Amino acid sequence: SEGTLAFIAEAVLRTLPDLPHRVTGLLFFPDLHTACAAIVPFRDAGARAIELLDRASLRAVEDRPGVPADIATLPDGAAGLLVEFRTNDERQIADLERQAVETTAPMRLLVPAEFSADASRQSRYWAVRQGLFTSVGAARPSGTSVILEDVTFPVDQLADGAVELTKLFARHGYAEGVIFGHAKDGNLHFLVTQRFDTQGEVDRYAGFMEELADLVANRYGGALKGEHGTGRNMAPFVEAEWGPEAVAIMCRLKDLVDPDGILNPGVILNPSP
Repeated sequence: SEGTLAFIAEAVLRTLPDLPHRVTGLLFFPDLHTACAAIVPFRDAGARAIELLDRASLRAVEDRPGVPADIATLPDGAAGLLVEFRTNDERQIADLERQAVETTAPMRLLVPAEFSADASRQSRYWAVRQGLFTSVGAARPSGTSVILEDVTFPVDQLADGAVELTKLFARHGYAEGVIFGHAKDGNLHFLVTQRFDTQGEVDRYAGFMEELADLVANRYGGALKGEHGTGRNMAPFVEAEWGPEAVAIMCRLKDLVDPDGILNPGVILNPSP
C-alpha cells in the first residue's frame, strides 16, 4: 500500500545473514541479450547476486580509479554481469569457484572468466556497480534531471525485454540511457537525463513513459515497479498494469481506510488520468 493506506510508525525487520565468504566475478559478454541469457544458469548454480551492466553503464565508470582496465577496451554493445557466490563455510570456497567456472564454460565471453575470493578485488568489482548513479549524475548536461526508474520482467524474458528497452531509448532520443539492475530477480533499473523546461521535452518524456508502460506491463506481463515506491511518475499507469476491476477495489479500500484522503493523496490512486 506504500503509504496510501497507512503510515509506518514502527518496524521489526527479519534480516538475512550476510554470508562472509565470497567468490566474485565480473564477466563481459558481446551483447546485452547474451549477458541476460546467462542469468538463469548462474541463478540455478546458486549465485546469490547477479548484477547486470550494459555498455553505457560500464562506460560511465570506466575512468574511475580502481575500475578493471578491461572495461575501457570493450566494444559498443557489450554488457557485463557481476556474479557472486556466497557461503558461511570457508572450506566451500574452492567448490564455489569451481562451480562458477564450470557454469561459464559454454558461454560466449569477450574476456576469459575470472572469479576471485580476494576482498580487495571484489571491492573493485562492486565499485563498478555502486558508482553508476553518481557517475551519470555528475556527467549530465546542465539543466537536466537524472530520472531513475525500476521495472521488472519475467526472468526468462529479461533478455528480450532489455533489448526492447534499448530500442525505446533510441526511438525517443535517449542516447545516454543506462541499464543496470538486479538481474537475478528480473529487476532492471535505468537512468535517463531529461529536461522539463519546454513542452517538447515534457511531451518526449510522456511518450517514452507511455511506451514503457505498454512494453513492461502489456507485452511482457512484468511490473512497473520492482523495489522502488510507485510514486507520481507511475500513477497514470496503475490501471494499465492492474486493470480497472483491481483499481476499483483499491479505491474502495482507500475510501474505507482513509475516508478523508489524507494519506499519500493522489500519489498512487488519482481520479485524473
